[in-house]
Amino acid sequence: MASFDDAVRLRLKALQAEADPPSLANLRGLTHLMMPRADLPEVLLEVFSWTGTDQAYASITGGRRGCRT
Repeated sequence: MASFDDAVRLRLKALQAEADPPSLANLRGLTHLMMPRADLPEVLLEVFSWTGTDQAYASITGGRRGCRT
């Protein structure tokens, strides 16, 4: 429900959360099983090796740019 207060500001009430349908819970479980188990740094290094994206970043410590893989 929406209303206006004395300062003519719009106030909205929070909506009630709906329960996830069983099909969504099933999909989440199946998707989780398909995901490889890897640490984020591993994934980033792998993607950087494919794309060269690491060259776009500079070290805040002033070191060399790029990853050593």
